[in-house]
Formats: sequence, structure tokens, C-alpha cells
Amino acid sequence: MNIFVFSNKFSPAHFSHLVAYDHIIRKTGNNCVLILHPDYKSFIDDSYSYLNIVYLNEWDDFNLKCDIAIIYNISKVDLKYINCLSKNNSNFEFYTIVHEPWSGWRRTFIEFLKHDESFKETIKRIGRMHYLKRLIRKKSNIIFCSKNAQSIFKYKRKKINSYVMPLVFKDELNTILSNDDKKYFSFIGNASVSHGFNDFVLFIKKYRNTDLKFQIATSTNIEQFLDSDLKKMIEIGQLIVIHGKYLTNEEINECYARASVLWLYYKRTTQSGCLCKAFMFGTPVICSNKGSFSEYINENNGRIVNNFELIYDAYCELINQKNNIDNCRSSFIDFFDCENKVNYLENIIFK
Repeated sequence: MNIFVFSNKFSPAHFSHLVAYDHIIRKTGNNCVLILHPDYKSFIDDSYSYLNIVYLNEWDDFNLKCDIAIIYNISKVDLKYINCLSKNNSNFEFYTIVHEPWSGWRRTFIEFLKHDESFKETIKRIGRMHYLKRLIRKKSNIIFCSKNAQSIFKYKRKKINSYVMPLVFKDELNTILSNDDKKYFSFIGNASVSHGFNDFVLFIKKYRNTDLKFQIATSTNIEQFLDSDLKKMIEIGQLIVIHGKYLTNEEINECYARASVLWLYYKRTTQSGCLCKAFMFGTPVICSNKGSFSEYINENNGRIVNNFELIYDAYCELINQKNNIDNCRSSFIDFFDCENKVNYLENIIFK
């Protein structure tokens, strides 16, 4: 069978998931074609030459046989390609992977007001749901990335076929991890209010006169946050800041490898690729009680805290805990390693 995986919207953070889906599909004995936004081209180096990639600005052959399509990272042009494939493939089926499900107008705007979410991000969420609804009307199957996401999804028009499959990654660890190298309490990812970035900055300032070391790695430009206190910490090596540019996957992995604990004290979430990567690189997490964290966190790989004032104690507990690297690596293999999710996908799309 030919299985196409679409990512019509560029997002470096999602590329590892696309590689993992390619790996799983090949493991099932089927052919995989990644059909990607052209901006991915400069992001992909020769180490990915084994992938069968077609870029959208170079693809006009809609007569290719496609048995199953998987849409990753919903975009406004997905329906165009689904319609083209449907016309030329009589038994064609397709699936849409949903990271942040629609929870209704009221809840969306309450979250915007309550958590100071940017209006721009709120509008983007509404836009993604608009495109998802159009796909559902074309009989798209839905794959949610957590049980929590499936439970809060709201769509009243008709019954849909929905499934749960955790975020998956191909294991990218190619070195021996050491606690001696893991020194930084880290924030990695989009520096938004919903991800608790403002609280992380407050935490850094509150504990800047301790022995704690910190790391921030984000494509967001955070120059406005870098006041004299933080700049002083950067100068003395107490704070590492990488911001305002897309990081390569190798650069991102280096950030996780030197993280002692990862900050996931989110205001709003349904799942987190940062959680998967943290476990991949043997890093425990401190997270809020939002979204799907409770599905994966236990006393061996992290702490769930409900109050900002509890974060410091949770951090101290984790860095003094034995076997963090082994415990977190085990959690990654059990929950998110694509090697162990072949049957998951087979049970969904080859049911």
C-alpha cells in the first residue's frame, strides 16, 4: 500500500514526528511518501536522504496511487489535496492527526481571557478547527494524541471515527548520557503565556542568587524579557539563552541533553512533544496538572505541581533522585518510541 503523510504547514518541531511515522509505516511493510511544505527543504540535511520526500511546490502528479493519507499539522490547503487524491483513488481513506482539539467557542475564549493567551493564537486555534471541520465533512478519521484530547473534543454534527495514539518519535539518542552534563533547569519550546514562560522568567529571577543554573531555548524572540538581571546571569554563565531562530534538530537535542529538569508548568495543553523529547534524553519534568501529563508522569520521571510555590521543592527532589536518566529513558521507550507503536498504527489504519 502507498501511504502519504502530509505536512502542508511548516513546523520544525513536528519534523521528528513525521520521521517517526515514516519509520512505523515502513515497519508495517508499506510504502511511505512524505509530502511537505517547501520550507522544510532547508531544514533537512543529508542524514534524511533515505526518506521519500516530495515538496508541494514541486508536486503536480495527483494520479499517483494513494491508499491512505495522513494529515499532520492541519493547514488551510489540506482539503485541496485530499479532493485531488479522492478523485483518482476509489478506495481512498484519510486520517487527520489532531494536537489541540476544538473544545468549543466558549471554552476557547475563556482560556484566552483567563490565561492571557494572545489573541493571534486564539484566532489560529479557531482557524485550525474551521479547516478540521471541513476535513471531517469529507469523512476524515481523527487520531488524537492523548486520551485527554479525545475527551474534550466537541463536534456535534455527526459521529466521527476517532482514535488515540500518543505522539511518537524515533529514538535520537546517540551518546551516553551523564548526570555531570545535565546542569540546567530548562525551558525549551514556544515561549508563550500558555506554556508558562512568564512564570519561568519569574522563577529564574526569584532564585538567581542560588546555585541553580538555567537554560532557555526557543524560536521566539524574547529580547523584551532580557533585562539587566538576566543579562548578568548570562555573562556569568548561570543562564544560557538561545532564541529568535529555528533550531536544527541536533541543536534542540543538545539542549535536552544538558537539561537537568524540564519546565512544563503549562497553563493550557492537551499534550506535549517536549515531554517526549525530555524523556528521550533522560530528563525528568515538572509539569502542571493540565492536559495529558497525568497519563505519563509518575514519581520516577517527574512531578505534577499545582502551585508556583511548590516548584522549587519539586526541582530539589528531582535532582537528588537516583536513576533519573534510566527512569526517563524507560518512560520514553514505553510511551513514545515509534519502535513500540507499530501495532498501534496497524490497529487504527488496517483495522
